[in-house]
Amino acid sequence: MSHTPVSYSLASVNMRRRNAAIHTMLETNLTDDILFVQEPWFRSVSVSRSNIHAQGLDVLGAVAHPAWLLLYPYYTSDSRTKVVTYV
Repeated sequence: MSHTPVSYSLASVNMRRRNAAIHTMLETNLTDDILFVQEPWFRSVSVSRSNIHAQGLDVLGAVAHPAWLLLYPYYTSDSRTKVVTYV
């Protein structure tokens, strides 16, 4: 039984927290299989209900895209992630 080698294309980019640039990269990149992003745009993407906070609590996140699985490292509610990975 022989195995065919599998290869993946990787890219590592620094996006300097630019929302539009990340959207453009995710929409147009047809070459790479895995993207490692430093300094992603990371802000409020939703609001969760809270019995304690009348206005709710911000849910933080990075840019999402239907063609990419977004992976975060561990981060706490009072910190911001400095890197994300798209597969």
